[in-house]
Amino acid sequence: MIGGAYVSVVVVAGNDYVFSTCTGTWDSEITLFDAAGTTVLGYDNDGCAPMSSLTYTATFTGYVNVQVNLFPCLEQDTMCIDLDIECIGNPLPPSITGDCANAINVCTNLDFSVQASGFGYVYEIPPLGTVGNPQYTAYDSILSPWGSDHYGCLMSGELNTTWMIINVLTTGNLEFTFGANGTQSGFYDWIMYPYYPYTCDSIPGGNFPPVRCNWNYQPFGGTGIASVIPPGGDSANFEPPLPVIAGQQYIVCMSNWSAVFTLVPLQFNGSSTVSCTPLPIELLTFKGQRQPEGHNLLTWVTATETNNDHFLIQHSTDCKNWNNVETVAGAGNSNTARHYQIPHYQPQQTLNYYRLIQIDTDGHQVISSIISVDNSKADFKILKVTNLLGQEINQESNGWQLIYYSDGSVQKNLKQ
Repeated sequence: MIGGAYVSVVVVAGNDYVFSTCTGTWDSEITLFDAAGTTVLGYDNDGCAPMSSLTYTATFTGYVNVQVNLFPCLEQDTMCIDLDIECIGNPLPPSITGDCANAINVCTNLDFSVQASGFGYVYEIPPLGTVGNPQYTAYDSILSPWGSDHYGCLMSGELNTTWMIINVLTTGNLEFTFGANGTQSGFYDWIMYPYYPYTCDSIPGGNFPPVRCNWNYQPFGGTGIASVIPPGGDSANFEPPLPVIAGQQYIVCMSNWSAVFTLVPLQFNGSSTVSCTPLPIELLTFKGQRQPEGHNLLTWVTATETNNDHFLIQHSTDCKNWNNVETVAGAGNSNTARHYQIPHYQPQQTLNYYRLIQIDTDGHQVISSIISVDNSKADFKILKVTNLLGQEINQESNGWQLIYYSDGSVQKNLKQ
């Protein structure tokens, strides 16, 4: 940067920031100002040495301005200088603008910055009307797959975008808001996809469907997914909560359509909680199947594992009282698919429920969704499986099932 120039930096309350220069030959100084550029928050002169360094502990979340000069205060000097900025703390705010590949994990309620900075290095959102960026018209009685009748998705494409990853810690309904409670100052359009190792490569092709999206109807009152609209919000800016399972990941691309330069509060709500960092494992499947010999075979597959110490398999007949079946060692760290299986001998002649508990090397635990195996009709053949509407479905389908046996009996089962 040129001597005397300013750079704006977003800081998060409680984090430490180190601003430093290394000129090599000449004397520099660093001055830290507030967002208005009127109050000095810090100053360092390198004392005729080739480096200045200033450490600042943020007492608020917002913008600061950093100015670099040649000492003594030679503004607009023609020489350029590098300014290094290091953040020490967690969480870091999402990048002001970027691409899917450099999306940042978000968790706690934080403010992140948006400005008119384009779409990063790669224009990734597919054309409007594709599977990956469907177009919805409000109030035409044609519902989105998740049941709303609002405008969507990114009808103006990828514009001043921010990408962020959500890591689901506990099973439940995920809810979040951008700019709620009177803080929204422009249109915050957004689209949300499941996040897998191949997601960033799949989105631009236009065949990777989102799970939620919204093209804002109002530039105020907030947007997001919520069961209860925040005070002052418009229902057309919000989508219904998303049922999620512990271990799942999602990526959100938010478009700053109005090109505003501001901070956007991000709030998480709902019965599901999220993690600040990627979870120890990415669970692809967890299944149970009755075997001809009379026992149940439990199988699961992980796509990735990080510091995964072991798995604990638990069994229940009422989904309330759980007993340990077996402990299976994890892979520690792995970037390839790993397959596991164990038998459960002598299951009871009823519906047997199972869940998988993953335990990290530091003791952190994540509990999977519950699966079931029906051992109550071992001597009878299953004729068909339907949902509560009488529509025939696959036995692996989630939700309430009606299982019809060859003896004429019907078993009601909840598969998650």
